[in-house]
Amino acid sequence: MTRGRGPRLFVLPALVLAGALAASACVIVPLRVPTRIEAPDGTRQALPAAPVVPGTTTRQEVEERYKAFAVAHDVPNLFWGRFLKSSWAVFWVVGWLGYGDAGGGRTWGSYNVLVTFDDQGSVKSSEVVPDRQYQEQMARATAELRTPPVDFTRTILIEGPPFDEGTRAGATDLELRADGVVVTRYPVQRSKKKAPPPPRVAVVPLAGIERVEVGRSGTATTMDLVLRFTAKTEVGRRVTIPLDLSTATLVVRWWQQVGKR
Repeated sequence: MTRGRGPRLFVLPALVLAGALAASACVIVPLRVPTRIEAPDGTRQALPAAPVVPGTTTRQEVEERYKAFAVAHDVPNLFWGRFLKSSWAVFWVVGWLGYGDAGGGRTWGSYNVLVTFDDQGSVKSSEVVPDRQYQEQMARATAELRTPPVDFTRTILIEGPPFDEGTRAGATDLELRADGVVVTRYPVQRSKKKAPPPPRVAVVPLAGIERVEVGRSGTATTMDLVLRFTAKTEVGRRVTIPLDLSTATLVVRWWQQVGKR
């Protein structure tokens, strides 16, 4: 299952794991917990109980039922919803010779509701997929809908989020081109007394890109984009960038259009 966010920590009752402290240096215990659903804005929500039935359910019904989960995008006749789901928690305890610590938290997965419509507003198809299947399902949806291609004849600059606000330190930027990609990575400055290190730049042609994929650690409002290269570059063999949902989808569509010609 994909991880939607870091665990929400809470202290475990000491008596529950006191025996584990004496018997082992480390104990990890998964536990089934009541399922929790959250919308992209972080509010707790319930998924609609009514099924989405192709040929019967209408666009208006889908948009009304899933409005709390809706994601803005530019693909016509497609509804995209997104939510976090948690049904498991992981508890841990570490200790040695009478000293130790304990904690735990829920594990989260990020999921996508992809519904396509015909021109009359009836549902054609409906899928709920985790992030690792999002790219494949989005490609099917855009092909089914015959979505007009994005114009990638001009360079599109995508700025990744920095590690520190006010600087570009820790950020990775992309320049999407019709013939490849330019990756610029800004190293984290270790000392404020020294000049910031220069950015690392890799110019990678299409033939040097092995694949583009959605990572497994997105949140409700972001996706981790992973670019894997066929050989080591100035920025390594792969680059992972957390991007907002619409920007991540733009990179996915770029690869679908220009990367597989």
